[in-house]
Amino acid sequence: MENRKHMAVGLLIWTLYNFFSAGVLALQQHLEYWDAFMSAGASNYAMALMSIPLWSFCKRFPLDKEKIVATVILDTIVCSVLSVVWLVAYYGIHWLFVHKGAVMVMLSTRIYLWQLLDGLTKFALILGIFYTIQFYQKLKKTELREAELDLLTKDMELQHLKTQINPHFLFNALNSVNALMGKEPEKARTMNSKLSQLLRTALEGQDSKFVKLSEELAFARTYLDIEKVRFGDKLRVDEAIDASVLDQDVPAMLLQPLVENAIKHGIAKQAHGGLVQIKLARFENTLDIKVINSGSDGSSKATATAFERGIGLKNTRQRLARIYENAFVFEIDNGQPDEFCAHIQLPLTPNHPEEKGPA
Repeated sequence: MENRKHMAVGLLIWTLYNFFSAGVLALQQHLEYWDAFMSAGASNYAMALMSIPLWSFCKRFPLDKEKIVATVILDTIVCSVLSVVWLVAYYGIHWLFVHKGAVMVMLSTRIYLWQLLDGLTKFALILGIFYTIQFYQKLKKTELREAELDLLTKDMELQHLKTQINPHFLFNALNSVNALMGKEPEKARTMNSKLSQLLRTALEGQDSKFVKLSEELAFARTYLDIEKVRFGDKLRVDEAIDASVLDQDVPAMLLQPLVENAIKHGIAKQAHGGLVQIKLARFENTLDIKVINSGSDGSSKATATAFERGIGLKNTRQRLARIYENAFVFEIDNGQPDEFCAHIQLPLTPNHPEEKGPA
């Protein structure tokens, strides 16, 4: 089907060229346009027919820069042979269908030598066009393969980063259950039930690259419920949620690492506990996400090394970079000396972004 389409396009181009060349011939030789069209057609359509095996030749022997001399010699031989065949076909068509006398004149004046050179030049030009088309097709195929490889590599990297986060989170949660088993078994059982619910949710969505922000929030809330069993009144949670953004698609496991980091590096280190704030809002054309915890060092030095201290923040930033390239913000704000704020801004889109190559 594709070959027929290409042949139809080629025939159209040759026909347009024949209309043009017939007009030039009619003006030069003072011929009727139809006679000029038939005369030019005998030459042009014969050459069009000869270009079909030339295209097959190009596919069989593509241009090779490592064998450029041999390729040029072979191309010259092929174009010369096709020129001879074309000229014989041209004269034959002219003799049978156009004007026998014109053939006799061309033979007697030896104009066929110039025609042979003209045919060689045109076939060389056609060959150059075919090689250019071939080079373009090869380039597009290479770009397509590279794009597919980039997507596959990126998908593998995202999955690897996600699987790094999940065991890390599970390890911390099981440690929390273990810490309560001996002292407060009732709380441990409650925490174990919450953990089962959390793991069930994680397993059901493990193949999902994107989820609704409402689902991410529910997952983070369940995680906080587990930690509340562990910390009791020492862990306080405050939310400021803009309901209009909850239907946005976000990368899976986006909020939980931020909340876990807030508890591990903030709340857990304070004897009196602290406050975790989750803020989800719309800011201009972006989704604005903030997870703030008290009891952390908010100095410039501490925030500068925040992405190096653990898996959660570092992997989250790497995942966002691979998905959004430069169209996102992930920074640590240190507006208050005793507060640590993980701040993310993502573009607001009707659906999740198209996957791109590794950043």
